[in-house]
Order: sequence, then C-alpha cells, then structure tokens
Amino acid sequence: MILDAHALFSDNQTLIGSDNAEVYSTNVLDFAVPGIAAGAPLQIVITITTAVDSAGDASQLTFFVFSDATTTPTAEIVRSAVIEEATMVAGYQVALTVVPTTTLRYMRLRYDIDGENITAGAFTAGVILDNQAGETAV
Repeated sequence: MILDAHALFSDNQTLIGSDNAEVYSTNVLDFAVPGIAAGAPLQIVITITTAVDSAGDASQLTFFVFSDATTTPTAEIVRSAVIEEATMVAGYQVALTVVPTTTLRYMRLRYDIDGENITAGAFTAGVILDNQAGETAV
C-alpha cells in the first residue's frame, strides 16, 4: 500500500489524553489539488501505528469523514462501526469507501473517543488507490 503525503489526514497522530472527545485529523484534504481522487471512489485507510490503551481498558473509537474544511465540520459523509479498544493493536486497519458524488472540495477525519482517557495510541490515515489484502473493511 502506498500513501501519498498530500493525501494524509493523519501521520502517526496521537490521541493521548483524550476521553469522551472528538479529535480532528491534523490535515484537511483539498480535492481541488490535481491528482487527488480523480473521479474514482475514494478508499480511506486508517492504520493503528501504536496500540491503543486507556486508563481502564474500556475505550472505543468511531471514525467519521466530513466534507468541509472548518475546525468543526458538520457534513458527515461516512462513519465506521465502533471499534473496541482490545481490537486496536498496532497494524490493525479500518477501510472506508467514499463515493465521489457525496464528496465536496474538502474532507477531514474525526476520531470519536468514547470511554476512558487514552494513554497510548497513534494513527495514520489517508486516501489510497485500493485496499490491500488483509485489511478490515468497515
């Protein structure tokens, strides 16, 4: 799987210290930039780069993709199923597909944390051309 630096929402972004919170990706993708998402369905992959841990081992994450560039976007495009903390080990991947007709110029990822304070965990997320074998589609 090849990740393009211009198509990353997050590059090893940590959520440490977050509990019952909404944390937005470091980057907002601008699809007016040539070469990004030229008419095909978008595959978004979120990879756990450091295993997630929390104060009491009871956190959950849901991933949302939004279609605007504001700091608190409101136009939700797609969301993952709830992912339990025990599942979020290093290397675990979540794949989301976004159909271009629902995609506006900008997209941003939001990590929704439910439960206890995150004490470890990092994520890399971006747009890819296709899912790799072994990826978990949600």
